[in-house]
Amino acid sequence: MSSPEQAIHVILDQSICIGAGNCVRMAPGAFVFDKDRQIADVGDLSAAEFERVSLAERSCPTGAIYIE
Repeated sequence: MSSPEQAIHVILDQSICIGAGNCVRMAPGAFVFDKDRQIADVGDLSAAEFERVSLAERSCPTGAIYIE
């Protein structure tokens, strides 16, 4: 049986990301901040527990993060 971390697929819609950084603070490593573009990006999802990634999704002010 696979763990949630292995089965997780995260989409971050950079077209609506405002760079608030909530995701980076909630799940460091799983989300990274692109300083040049001033927006977040999906990093290494294994760097954070599923609960932290889920919290990051819920904390995004623009709803740019989708967990499938």
